[in-house]
Amino acid sequence: MKLLALLLGLAVSLSAQYDSGRLDTHAPINVMGDHVHKTGEWMFSYRLMLMNMNKTYNGNKELSQSDYFNSSTYMVFPIEMPMTMHMFGVMYAPSDDVTLLAMANVLTLSMDHISRTNVAFTSESGGLGDISLGAIFRLMDGDDHRLVGNIQLILPSGSIEQKDATPMSAGVDVILPYPMQLGAGSFGAKLSATYMKQMTCGSIGAQVAGQSYFGKNDRDYQLGSRFDFTVWYAHLISPEVSVSGRTIYQSVGKIDGADAALNAGMVHTADAALKGGSAVSMGLGCITYPIRHLRVSYEMVIGLFRDLNGPQLNSNHNHTIALQYSF
Repeated sequence: MKLLALLLGLAVSLSAQYDSGRLDTHAPINVMGDHVHKTGEWMFSYRLMLMNMNKTYNGNKELSQSDYFNSSTYMVFPIEMPMTMHMFGVMYAPSDDVTLLAMANVLTLSMDHISRTNVAFTSESGGLGDISLGAIFRLMDGDDHRLVGNIQLILPSGSIEQKDATPMSAGVDVILPYPMQLGAGSFGAKLSATYMKQMTCGSIGAQVAGQSYFGKNDRDYQLGSRFDFTVWYAHLISPEVSVSGRTIYQSVGKIDGADAALNAGMVHTADAALKGGSAVSMGLGCITYPIRHLRVSYEMVIGLFRDLNGPQLNSNHNHTIALQYSF
């Protein structure tokens, strides 16, 4: 009985009345659709996301250039793929229980290659990606915890017709492989549920999310469905600074169909059969309030383990910096 009383006392001391104004009310910046706003409140956001996929994996094994050429008949080896994404978002709350959202992104992609005959070349693409429209709903609101749900419609605004010239195309622009396209080409939907519990010194949270597309696009393929699960702990250093650590699991399905304009035997990025897999990573982040109403966030995500369906490019780490202004 004494032990039970001690545990109950500890739980009470660690719990806190849910305070939506605290920094740790917000999940790490790469966790989307995690909170609602008060009636009439607006929030505008900007995210800069930087990623460089410079490792090739088959399953969980890293492949060197020589490994790749010796174990396959592909003519081209992708060396790396830097990606820059500018994401713009707006949120508005018509009530305390519902917050509407819209997100759009602009992508800059490039991919460096080398052929079996030692010819190096770079392909580039860029422009508007897919747009998302949705809503976040307050599902449960307790003294020290909150559960919200999020539903989003994905609009196929990103091009799937990106082209560039390669040494094999004799200077003629040709359709680029799947990773170099800007969108899915199909309508889709994303659903998520996010739980957060506040304590005196910080908060814990978890989110489960799924994303799927509705049928094949105009180039006769459909991107695979995606499942994400993440848990985190955010610690309040002060009312103006919060730091966080989280673990992420992600699973992506294979592509259904194929773009007939791509030569799947030339390079693995053009092979629809070699897409999807699962990965585990960790995120380290921080959030701060430099001035009233403005929130500045950062997160670095580090890859820990992956199991990919055939040779694929993958990133060991990526970075996100964000500004969020609410009023």
